[in-house]
Amino acid sequence: MCDRMVDILTEEHGPLTDDILAMFSNSQAAQLSCIDLRHSDVTCEGLQALRCQPLTELSMHCQWSCFPVIKALHRTLRSLRLDKMAAVVDPIHLRPLGLYDRGISGVISAGLEQSRESSPISVFDEDSQFFALTCPNLRKLVLQDLKLVGSPLAESFVKIMLSPLGRLTHLSLAGTSVQLEQLDCFGTLTGLVSLNISNIPISDFPTVLQNLSCLSNLRHLDLSQGDEDIIPVIYNDSDNYLKDIMSTFPALVSLDLSGTNLAGFESPDYVSHRMEATKKEKKKEERSSIPGLEGRHLEFLGLLGCAYAACSRSNIPASRVTGDANASQVLLAVHVYIDNHWLLIKSLNDLFNLFRFSTVPNHRIALEAILAAMKNYPADSSIQIAGRAMISLLIKAMREHQPEQTMMRNACLTLCHLNLPDAVMFCYERLVDVLLSMLRHDYRDEFIHRLGIFLLNCLACQVDGKEKELVGNMGAVDTMLSIIERKLKGGDCDDVLEVAWSTLWNVTDETPSNCHKFMIKGGMELFLQCLQKFNDKPELLRNMMGLMGNIAEVDWLRPKLMCEEYVNVFSELLESTSDGIEVSYNACGVLSHLCFDGPQAWMIPRPSRSEVLARMEQAINRWPINSKRNINYRSFEPILRLVAYFETPQVQHWAVWALCNLTAVSPEKYCRLLEREGGREALTRVVSSQSYRRIRELAQRTLNQLDIKDLSCSSSSGQEESSEHVAHANEGMEAEEDEEVEERMSEEEEEEEDGREEEDDFLEDEDQRPDGGELDGDLDNGFVIL
Repeated sequence: MCDRMVDILTEEHGPLTDDILAMFSNSQAAQLSCIDLRHSDVTCEGLQALRCQPLTELSMHCQWSCFPVIKALHRTLRSLRLDKMAAVVDPIHLRPLGLYDRGISGVISAGLEQSRESSPISVFDEDSQFFALTCPNLRKLVLQDLKLVGSPLAESFVKIMLSPLGRLTHLSLAGTSVQLEQLDCFGTLTGLVSLNISNIPISDFPTVLQNLSCLSNLRHLDLSQGDEDIIPVIYNDSDNYLKDIMSTFPALVSLDLSGTNLAGFESPDYVSHRMEATKKEKKKEERSSIPGLEGRHLEFLGLLGCAYAACSRSNIPASRVTGDANASQVLLAVHVYIDNHWLLIKSLNDLFNLFRFSTVPNHRIALEAILAAMKNYPADSSIQIAGRAMISLLIKAMREHQPEQTMMRNACLTLCHLNLPDAVMFCYERLVDVLLSMLRHDYRDEFIHRLGIFLLNCLACQVDGKEKELVGNMGAVDTMLSIIERKLKGGDCDDVLEVAWSTLWNVTDETPSNCHKFMIKGGMELFLQCLQKFNDKPELLRNMMGLMGNIAEVDWLRPKLMCEEYVNVFSELLESTSDGIEVSYNACGVLSHLCFDGPQAWMIPRPSRSEVLARMEQAINRWPINSKRNINYRSFEPILRLVAYFETPQVQHWAVWALCNLTAVSPEKYCRLLEREGGREALTRVVSSQSYRRIRELAQRTLNQLDIKDLSCSSSSGQEESSEHVAHANEGMEAEEDEEVEERMSEEEEEEEDGREEEDDFLEDEDQRPDGGELDGDLDNGFVIL
């Protein structure tokens, strides 16, 4: 569960930081089993939080400070990945790690000076144990692209790291700057079944094979090479080398030769002039097209970028092959080379050409590979551009092949894997256009419409008003209303109907033009019909009332809501217990906006404004202040305008209650938002005003919650004091509330009577009251994530 929590935090808030890791410093409260810090902003100090965790998998950029943490995890660690380390480090940074004052750079310098006179490893006699990976249970080790200074140093460093790892089964040295001819430490690693030595230049192939000859259990060997130019590495006598490889490793079932000439030349085709081939001739026709693999059949063979078009040959003796000869080879290559930068770029380019000029058999697998590549290289512009280009081609294919149900279904399922809307902002308008067109198309498969409306709703969430207005101008409001009308005729209240209303809620948020479109296109009539026909569907009611809140915040549209039928509906929904308090809360918010315009704007005789205000007060008093919410506010500005409306206490009561509730149930999110938008000053004015006592209490409680949040965000030195203060503050608030209960019970009737008299006086003198000014007020300045 904690591993998943870290993944979610990374997806929603970006790279991991020291603060996030500090949440897991107590393994008794929260245990992690695996973590990837390669794209994080974690410092050396932040790493210390992991020392107590029972991690089994750890991935990170290699730095000298990581070795003490790895040693602390030695009992549980089973998989370790260290990427991209430079050897030269400032000695000052190493003293806290317990090394000698001369630091590692001193060791490095000594090694470079003494390498001619002594064995490389003797240079590390004093400090070697610092680098040794004493992890007895480690099974997988990846040292990716470690750039170490000086050949003697590099080999010695790797030898020291590997020396205690006798139980290792998977080892990758891909891209590490070592000379394999000098690396003779594999005698202690006889349990290896997988070895990756890709992108390491080999000048003496026989010597390297001799060093590796003890690995008789090896089942996978990666010898691939790749650089920016993707020019194959040419070895002399390549046919014999491949034969030697196969004889050295008899258990081998997986071999990667990509970017080399180790696949050799294909033998000339044997041409027979007989009418019917003999058995001998048939055997020749079925022979391996890869010299050196005669009599062997591999599970996997990597041939991407090999010389002499090796991947295009027939009779390749392997079940799965990477290359560029067909779609299957290309899709496999994108998955396989996720950690091989240059081969991955070539694979993505090949996949792009498939999208452009051919047919991709499985869009979902293709997009999963693209997304994995983009995630693995977030700062690599070439990979990011290639990924975006293919998403654009997928959208183009959806437009051109819209009648094809299977294609549209697969394309939509593919898009569901994206992080919407962020991943498609570069082609936002084109995708919205395709989805709206798809929703208007008559498919026999209703599932396609469900996918389409879900995707469109995701695109309408968490975007600015400019994009929302764009979606409305492209016909989203009309399309959603058509879907709602069709569902009403069929009597179907399914997830499509609910998401249609949710999409309207999202697309009208802070977008008056879309609210107006809804009103003039007959949206209110459909609202009443759905309410009458499906009044027992809480999700539907919540989404519809959220939309009503968006309309009510538009001052020039509020008069259109001021009709007896609508106000009666909103007033009745105050009593609703559907979906917790959400429907009642939203209805009260709509009525608060209508009452905000003042008594002179109340143009209907029934129900009267005083009746509605009384029912609003009763509803608000019924809601538990700690009610969990299914709503998401991006701004409190409309609510704060209602907080400042002292002329009608019930309107102010709803606004202050909303702020108190939201900061209580979601303090991490809403306390900062309220502070940032000037909420503290507005609430302070309420506390010192002549507002109802309950309103002032709620305002003070909200201010207390802001103070508690401020204390909890103080420096680490004051964290314990903050916790005590929070506890005492909460106890004080609870005690104060308990003491006030009896007093409030005795005063409640008198206070309510005073309130009714005050309201009566207000109604009698309403012509002399101020109207409260203009307000773009809001009930629902947010969206729902499905």
